[in-house]
Amino acid sequence: MSKAEGQRRLESIGATPSMLAAAGISCVLVGLLYFFANIDLGERPNYSDYPFGADVPTYLLADGNIDLHWLTTKVLRAYRALLGVLGIEETALWAKAPYMLFGVTNLVLCMGVFAIATGRLSVRSLIYAITAGLALTIIHFSSLPESYALSTALYSAYILGLVYMAARGASAKLTLGMGFIFLLGLYNDISILFLTIAPAIMFGLRLVKEPSGRLFVLVHALALAAYLLHQIIRMDLLSHYMSFILEYTPVSEATRADDTRYDFDFIGAVMNFFFYSLCAPRAELTSAPWLSFPDYFGFFDPSPLSYFSGPAPVLFLACYLALFAFIRASRVTRLVLGLGAFVLLRFVLVLLFNPVEAILYASVAVLPLLFVLFHFLEVSAFRHKTALVAALAASMLVANGQFFFGGG
Repeated sequence: MSKAEGQRRLESIGATPSMLAAAGISCVLVGLLYFFANIDLGERPNYSDYPFGADVPTYLLADGNIDLHWLTTKVLRAYRALLGVLGIEETALWAKAPYMLFGVTNLVLCMGVFAIATGRLSVRSLIYAITAGLALTIIHFSSLPESYALSTALYSAYILGLVYMAARGASAKLTLGMGFIFLLGLYNDISILFLTIAPAIMFGLRLVKEPSGRLFVLVHALALAAYLLHQIIRMDLLSHYMSFILEYTPVSEATRADDTRYDFDFIGAVMNFFFYSLCAPRAELTSAPWLSFPDYFGFFDPSPLSYFSGPAPVLFLACYLALFAFIRASRVTRLVLGLGAFVLLRFVLVLLFNPVEAILYASVAVLPLLFVLFHFLEVSAFRHKTALVAALAASMLVANGQFFFGGG
């Protein structure tokens, strides 16, 4: 891309030098937050040391040959090889670097999403993006070795493509780029397949009636076929997912002796997926659901009342619930409907697959969920949009900060 072309693209979204500087400073500050969160990795060697079901020791201690989330594994091996070439000893702090980078990349992508959606990179669109970057599950997985930071960045990149298509129209280059992102996503989280419900709703019959739509379908079909063929050759696709499902068989009644444990019900899944994924209700973990690992501990009490633990969680709950008041059927666009459908589909899949760890699978739904809510706020007649979303972001920063740095 030429310098002139780059300048024209920046001007097309109203990216002034001052706003670009603000965006850059925001990325640095949020990146530092990701770095210092979970700073004590080296002192926490066990799976039970990490909340929400994170498999940190798998990536922190393994030799890189783990057969789990293929793309993250390959990135991990390449990164370790690079450290070896540079003569740098791999420590827990060095292990954080790639995941922090994925988190910052996700933040940049969120900035692009909201800048295009609102028409320019403004103070409010920047706060929209920062709010997504301050979500509890985003901070958590951008601060420790796990697969979800990379998955989230890939989902966000794909959503950026959808938002660009909705605003500017489709092109062959964009379609090919999204197909490539889709392929990478499959290698890290096969459930990115369900994100395609968004373009299906966005474009409807145009996907088969128009040449650009047929190209979109063809590119995605080829990407999926290539992935499945590779997995069949490797002969581990079925065995991997079957072993994963069997791992989470319920524990017997005889082991239920600890009253801090609870049966994970629908309300628990809702609270973890739609609420705790964004903001911690308190600074400490209080409960553990029934898993196949009876000593596992690392969840919040799944109750709406859990947010009444301090000013910041209460402010979050008030601002977050206020956003739902702006939802109007007359303001729904195909893009919003598509992304909303994906969020609900993701939640249903979590309910069917592993409701116990709903918060674990919510990071990829943070951007589309907030995009839907912020869309209705943006098109409303409410006069204090920026103040409301700034209060939401501030409450999340304080509450999540208390969780990561105040004893969580």
